[in-house]
Amino acid sequence: MVRIAKVLGTDDLYAYIEKYQIDLDPRFNDILGRHSRKRWERFVHSENQHLVSPEALDYLDKLLRYDHQERLTAREAMEHPYFYPIVKEQGRMASMSGHNSPPVPTSGQVGGGSVNSSVAVSATPVLAGVISSLPNSATASAQS
Repeated sequence: MVRIAKVLGTDDLYAYIEKYQIDLDPRFNDILGRHSRKRWERFVHSENQHLVSPEALDYLDKLLRYDHQERLTAREAMEHPYFYPIVKEQGRMASMSGHNSPPVPTSGQVGGGSVNSSVAVSATPVLAGVISSLPNSATASAQS
């Protein structure tokens, strides 16, 4: 929890706790301390920058939220522009093989079936590369 708070900040955490009237053990106040929210760009470095795009950072930002009401739903996550290049490439590959290509989704289309689970599988390694750098970077930034 402390590592998460060092990245997402404590202001949003305490707002979430208050909003939903969650009783937090008073000992956590000392353990958590006060931390500002870190910008995702802070975790980009030479080893992972080839995996990072504005869409990837926006996607992470909208997924990694304390408040479940503010967090993307699974459907909203699949509609996110982060996946558009993958859907477009799948459409191109399908058209080359003679299959009908799915259109690039727009808001509300995922429920209609335009994006399938293979999109998430295709995108996962790229996103995982960015996410995997977060704990080490968070630890390093917390120590400095």
